[in-house]
Amino acid sequence: DWIDIDADHSYDGVTRDIDAAKRKVKRDGLLVFNDYIFWSHREFMACGVVRAVNEFCLAEEWELLYLALHPEMYADVVLRKR
Repeated sequence: DWIDIDADHSYDGVTRDIDAAKRKVKRDGLLVFNDYIFWSHREFMACGVVRAVNEFCLAEEWELLYLALHPEMYADVVLRKR
């Protein structure tokens, strides 16, 4: 069981996505986040994915399980509940 989150990359948007997804994923399920990056050099805008994901991991006891690198650093991360 896993949920892939790749939508609004703003901090508020990602936190809303996290809130919805964490209630739907099974206890041993995974959350996958696209574009784990602070700044989009393609769109020339700030991204809130790193901040939202890191805060969530610290507050809710989730851990970063995998990091999938991208040539331009638009990485994906996979989280699981500790």
